[in-house]
Amino acid sequence: MSHPRLVQYLMTAVAAALLAGAGWLGPQLLSRNVKYELIPIIDSVGKNQGLASMLAVVPGGLRVLLVNYLWIQAEDLKNKGRTYDAGQKAAMICRLMPQFAGVWDFQAWNMAWNRSAETHTAEERWLWICNGMRLLRDEAIPLNPRSLVLYKGLGWLFFSKMGQNLDEMHNVYKQKWAAEMQHLLGAPPVEGTTEVIDAFRPIAEAPLDKNPGRQAAELIQGDQLAILMKDERVARYVKQLAEQGIAIDRSLLEAYNRFSREANAEVVRFLPARLENDHDKAVSDLINSAEFAPARAKLMAFVRAQILWNEYRMDPSWMLGLMVKYDAPLDWRLVWPHAMYWTSKGLNVCNNVPLDRAESLNTDRTFFHSLANLFAFGRMSYIENPQKSDAPAIGFHSDWRYIDATHKAYLELVPAIAAAGKEKVEDSVMKSGHINFLIYAIQTLYVNYQREKAQYYLDWIRDYYKMKGDNWDLDLKDFVIAELNRDGAPSSDISQSQITTALMMANYFLASGQKDKSADLFSYARKVWEIHDKSSEYSRLKFPPFRNIFSDLTLQMLLEPRATGYYMPLLNRVQLYSRLDDQTRVMLYDRLINAGILQQQCAAEGLNFQQAFPPPPGLEQYRASERDRLKLNPSNPYGVGGKPG
Repeated sequence: MSHPRLVQYLMTAVAAALLAGAGWLGPQLLSRNVKYELIPIIDSVGKNQGLASMLAVVPGGLRVLLVNYLWIQAEDLKNKGRTYDAGQKAAMICRLMPQFAGVWDFQAWNMAWNRSAETHTAEERWLWICNGMRLLRDEAIPLNPRSLVLYKGLGWLFFSKMGQNLDEMHNVYKQKWAAEMQHLLGAPPVEGTTEVIDAFRPIAEAPLDKNPGRQAAELIQGDQLAILMKDERVARYVKQLAEQGIAIDRSLLEAYNRFSREANAEVVRFLPARLENDHDKAVSDLINSAEFAPARAKLMAFVRAQILWNEYRMDPSWMLGLMVKYDAPLDWRLVWPHAMYWTSKGLNVCNNVPLDRAESLNTDRTFFHSLANLFAFGRMSYIENPQKSDAPAIGFHSDWRYIDATHKAYLELVPAIAAAGKEKVEDSVMKSGHINFLIYAIQTLYVNYQREKAQYYLDWIRDYYKMKGDNWDLDLKDFVIAELNRDGAPSSDISQSQITTALMMANYFLASGQKDKSADLFSYARKVWEIHDKSSEYSRLKFPPFRNIFSDLTLQMLLEPRATGYYMPLLNRVQLYSRLDDQTRVMLYDRLINAGILQQQCAAEGLNFQQAFPPPPGLEQYRASERDRLKLNPSNPYGVGGKPG
């Protein structure tokens, strides 16, 4: 027998032995996968993924060759600009290897980061980001519920792609996500953390079957609605809604968002809802009926819980648990709470992953930095756009309510990272970050008139980190002011934030009649302005005159306080205007009436604009002096303060 023929026989025998071994080991591996929940216990592949079920029977060796072939094709199509064709190939790759988490993670990342960047419009980019999000959330995680890399990838998409500013269209992503969640959940209460948590609690307690095999099979679970309708008032309300063409699904949300006069819907409107015809009036009366208020609250919570679970695949109980655990007023219209949700959910489900594993630490960091971002940007201003519902006017403002939650996360993460790096807590790389965070927190609390809490954290740093000397021996007010100059000159960003927040809070207190607090904050803002002005060597680094800053901010708060992150009803703004000094009213009056906004809002609420916002004394003299100034300096029609913002 020739040597080549012998080799062929030997290789055939080896191949047969390997195939036999694979056949013998296959059932054992499958049973272990099920035992350790490495694949879903339910047959999600066969039940919901017809193509995946068909491709799964392709022999393993052939599957590898096919995957390699498809991967090469997908990359070639992507390089040729045929992104949709490349996406189809990528989808086939994922379905050929449904339990290989890395394939799903890579393809989702490729969609959200690479393919989105190859498109040119905001709509196209958002489409690819959503494709990546849904690939992980709706397909990969249900098939691989114990793969931490998938939860981390989804959390990172919310935190980095949508939450950071690396992509020039990041504000569009935040805007579109905020619109989705506003339509679903409404705006959270503007009060304290307890009120925000209590407002979400009915959603977490609404009837919901959380059987994973049933998730996403239907948008609204009929048997769970039947449980709710055992309440006779709910049943009567459902019947009356049906008579107006409103079902217990998204159509209820649409009617509520359009007509409700409750705060979580009304607070985002520029003007009250218009009733175009008799049907609108009938629906509005039903949506705002005091008689059916308890039934409506139950139905709204039910629909929201159902859609969260069946469409967004989020567990309302886990969402509430995060809010309670960290005592955090999570606004789910923001992207960062969703990064926290998916990372924390992954760490909980995959609780057998050691903390010192890089995957686990990176997931922890995503959670932590998302929470820290909520301190910096967690108070959202949201004003709906009647022409385009997915393009509201949004803004992000610092929210001191997240300080306790972020501090708590620091206390959990610092020892864990120190232990992972085999170092002492006091030597941890996180120590300086923790101290710097708390210094900024103290400054923020001070300017928001949370003085006792600010003092608590100053004392905490002194005791926990044994800080002495320099600014640490000063009292609270002197410490806050001294920290502005810690690096030799105040930071423009921090100084601007302190001045702006102090003046807005001063106006907020003035509107409610708390004149002493208002005067204190006004004085503090002026002090910070003077410190910055004296330390600014070049005129281009100086701020505008203090009086101009104050009048511009006050104008903003009178016209649309929501744009500054505050909610102030029209009657409160009337009070604010009446309590301002004459000089400020004179400076802003013409700009106030020229904007035309308050006239519309007064008309909508039945107020006489001239009586609510009368011309201040000295207005004609001011106008005359402005005309004289413009004759002398026509190149700058806006005066010393520059063009109004």
